[in-house]
Amino acid sequence: MKVFEIGSEYDWDSNKNLVKLEGNAIEFNCGIDTLKFFRSGRDALRYIAKALRTEKKTVLMPALCCSCMPEPFEDENYEIIYYKLTTDFKVNVEDVLKKLKPNSIFLFMNYFAIPSLSKDEIERIVKFQKSVTTVEDITHDFLKRGVETYIADITVCSIRKWFAIPDGGLLYSKINIPEVLIDEDNFFAEKRISAMKRKSIYLSNGKTDEKEIFRNELFEANQYIDTVKNISTMNCQSTETLKHIDLKRMYTIRLKHCRTFFDELSSLDNIRLLGSEAVKSTLYFPVLVKAQSIVQKKLAEKGIYAPVIWPLPKLAEGVCEIADDVAAHMLGIPCDHRYTDEEILQVIHIIKEVM
Repeated sequence: MKVFEIGSEYDWDSNKNLVKLEGNAIEFNCGIDTLKFFRSGRDALRYIAKALRTEKKTVLMPALCCSCMPEPFEDENYEIIYYKLTTDFKVNVEDVLKKLKPNSIFLFMNYFAIPSLSKDEIERIVKFQKSVTTVEDITHDFLKRGVETYIADITVCSIRKWFAIPDGGLLYSKINIPEVLIDEDNFFAEKRISAMKRKSIYLSNGKTDEKEIFRNELFEANQYIDTVKNISTMNCQSTETLKHIDLKRMYTIRLKHCRTFFDELSSLDNIRLLGSEAVKSTLYFPVLVKAQSIVQKKLAEKGIYAPVIWPLPKLAEGVCEIADDVAAHMLGIPCDHRYTDEEILQVIHIIKEVM
């Protein structure tokens, strides 16, 4: 009996319809020395933190960010300063200029494909403080971004958020940065491979013992990545997966699902949407609800796992009203390529029922 489960970790078989027999499905058109692949996006940030430690003292990052993002910089004793966003999810440039110090790293990101910063605004920030190094996290709109759109000195991304890949983080640099020791640590990837394969079995037969095993393996993998301080290359299985995955087709499927969500949910009074631009992200379909934890629990009871985006770092709480509001009310509705049009309509029916 096939299990109805929407969201949560990818299962191993979920890439099957997106595999290309010919390699090099992902093209970056850049020198190999400017591009590095890591175990995770967090490892990419840790590489930056270590590489720039002797010349940089402070990192500015948005108050709306995952609680794991400041960690690599905290471990290297940077001063972390959080800046505000505007009501339309753009960088509050005036707040940045007020807080920016010499020899800083300035980190920014687009939220659900909503551009947060223009080239002119970056130039204004760099002109104000010429010693700044700019870093953009493109995890939210990775599938719709080409290298020609990377506007920061350094670009990072967590690839494993997007499809069934054991591990994966990306770092692309336009500037020369010092080399840092990189390990080949496969514990995280191997645990996830085993878990994703067991999840495929569980989804096909519904056996609860398989579910318990893969959940335990994912817990071990996540616990490991949350505590380990080394920097690792991307696993060889992940490299092969990335070479053969059809990212363009994946984006097309996700975009269609997001448009369906937008069309069907925009008329609901008790759900706030971010606007039509957010449809283009396709990482999740973001919704803001009044009773976040209650709605999340009700959806989970019906097989839909919608993550909170995001629990904020403790020191970021209270810095920005927009970030606090999003952290308290936003859920990410799964919109990815694993699901058929019929399953997406079923999710919409359940959301309307729950709300």
